[in-house]
Amino acid sequence: MKVAVAMSGGVDSSVSAALLKEDGHEVIGVTMRVMPANDYTASAESAAADVASKLDIPHYILDIHDVFERRIIDNFCRDYQQGRTPNPCILCNKFIKFGALRDKIKELGADILATGHHARIEKDDHSGRHLLKKGRDRMKDQSYFLCQIRQEQLKHTLFPIGQMTKDRVKRIAAERGFPAVSRPESQEICFIPDGDYKKFLEQYLPNVSRPGKILDQGPSASVKDWGYFPPDRCT
Repeated sequence: MKVAVAMSGGVDSSVSAALLKEDGHEVIGVTMRVMPANDYTASAESAAADVASKLDIPHYILDIHDVFERRIIDNFCRDYQQGRTPNPCILCNKFIKFGALRDKIKELGADILATGHHARIEKDDHSGRHLLKKGRDRMKDQSYFLCQIRQEQLKHTLFPIGQMTKDRVKRIAAERGFPAVSRPESQEICFIPDGDYKKFLEQYLPNVSRPGKILDQGPSASVKDWGYFPPDRCT
């Protein structure tokens, strides 16, 4: 079975690729370029390529930054502009990793996409449906970010490290000499690696940070009027 592993250069995707190859699968590594080339993308692509070389598997860089900007970044900025807090990872998994990227790997002859998500897929024998479940390591579980993945997508997806704890994944990476094990874990959105949301939004929406009125509407207004929550608001 030919499996394409979405490789970011990090420890989870690196170990996923290694485990699949050791299990006898024909593995290729694919790295998404979701932003125009810069120092950050070059570092991630280089790290993924180094791991692929170490595993002796083909590695491809797939430029999909146009669809990523349209589907993810535009939505991210629009939500903030409208006073909402977006979750771009959910949409990225739906439209990019398991959408645009899946289409790309088919062109490379791969039917199965594997990622380094901490989540599990189990097939229910009674219904025949593929069930998305939490990863074994509940502190690292990422099933929430995969909540909009459809049955057909789950059917052709593998999460090789879903049954492992993060500590176990790191030990496997260290045993195989992957440099990713020494890299600090990133908790930031991939297209804002420095975590400066304000600066990023101002680049896309120059007027986003202008002063505005603070409005107090709806049931919460009672806090201001009463000075405390009235009894019927305390449930």
